[in-house]
Amino acid sequence: MEILNNIWNVLCTENAELLDLILIPLSFFENFLVLMLFLNLLNIKCSTKQKLVYMIFTPLCSMLATSFAPNPFDIVCNYLIFFVSIYFILKPGVIKTLFAVFIPSLIFGLVDALILNIYIKVLNMSYEQVSSIPIFRLLYMLIVYTCIGFIILILK
Repeated sequence: MEILNNIWNVLCTENAELLDLILIPLSFFENFLVLMLFLNLLNIKCSTKQKLVYMIFTPLCSMLATSFAPNPFDIVCNYLIFFVSIYFILKPGVIKTLFAVFIPSLIFGLVDALILNIYIKVLNMSYEQVSSIPIFRLLYMLIVYTCIGFIILILK
């Protein structure tokens, strides 16, 4: 019983190290959602091999950029990584690549903002608490990813 209590305490208290570990697989899943979103939105055709290369290459490079680049520059690096990986791996053309980078970012941003405001009000928590306590962050990410998944299903 004490083990379950310890697990619950780790999940319900601020824990940056655990969040960093949890966000690694979530970044691959989020990248998959972004891929499916822009493939369906822009009607881009690609092979399974291209999807797989994109799915492995992009999050790894993004994690490296986030680890080594200081805060405002890592965002610019991530957008450049997305652009380069979409353009050279999937080869949709420059205009479709630009749309493939920015439209999913816009959709994710809108869904994040809408869900976060409701989530904070319902749980009566601050943004810092939601983003630093693993159980609340996981629940929030699950809700956002589910909403994005529904958007992808609607677009199909």
